[in-house]
Amino acid sequence: MGSAADTGAESLTDKAFLVLLARKKNTFLAALASAPSAVLEAGTMERGCATQVLDRTVAILKAIAASGAQGILPKDIVTAVGLSRATVYRLLDSMRRHGFVTLGDDGHRYQIGTFFLTLGSKASTRTTLADIARPSLLRLSSTFGDGFFLFVHDGYENVCVELREGNYPVSSYARGVGGRVPLGVGQASLCVLAFLPEGERDEILTHNHEILVDIYGINLDGLIHEIVATRRRGYTFGIGSLRMDEFTGIGFPVFNNRRRVVGALSCSVLRGRFRAEKRAQMVMAMQAEVQIIEGQVNPLDPYLTASPPG
Repeated sequence: MGSAADTGAESLTDKAFLVLLARKKNTFLAALASAPSAVLEAGTMERGCATQVLDRTVAILKAIAASGAQGILPKDIVTAVGLSRATVYRLLDSMRRHGFVTLGDDGHRYQIGTFFLTLGSKASTRTTLADIARPSLLRLSSTFGDGFFLFVHDGYENVCVELREGNYPVSSYARGVGGRVPLGVGQASLCVLAFLPEGERDEILTHNHEILVDIYGINLDGLIHEIVATRRRGYTFGIGSLRMDEFTGIGFPVFNNRRRVVGALSCSVLRGRFRAEKRAQMVMAMQAEVQIIEGQVNPLDPYLTASPPG
């Protein structure tokens, strides 16, 4: 048996150990309580980083696509997207491995890769609005000799998804298939804008205000007047701007089966050829073709699934 002194020492040691254990337990419980928020924070940061990488990748792809067949140098991509040289090179290297981009014959300029051709071929197996409208555009361009376009609504813009040129010069803000035009500019985009819900239309006009006024020289009071007139008559005609004042045309809205405007059929005509008799004939012909198109609209068309702005 130990002495009384030994027993007292052991009791003191046990008490000290229990106090230390209690402190450790409290520390552990506090850490455990804060763990969910820490994990949540980490998850949020991870999602934020992933979104940032995607946004940067898309910006680089857009810069490369805009360069066309000639391609673009990395230093010019850096200037176009406003990212650091190291970030651009790191993302380019990753995109090359996935086939998103490729180097041109000179070994320096980047071009869009064949991966997107593969995606495009798979997407084209589904009947789209462009497929449906193609015969209509062919008939119209053959009949009148002018250029006809099909646009779909995408956020604050219209996107050209099909066009057919005629025998006469054609000019369009879109500059071809895939071109994007701010809503409020030209026949087709004004047509879409006019038939959108009022709240959505107001948001778009607020967002596009600077572009419409400063870049395209559009008078907003005149634009609003044209919106009212378009809703009344059912289509646009004779709209021009300071940038292409030698051309005019007509635009008809295209609605889906829920009567929401999803795009527009339009034409580009030299002002000297846009006489009253021809205009009346084009209005009748385009109206008939729009009815044919709307009767075949596929609600699952990927062109028509873009989200509203905001």
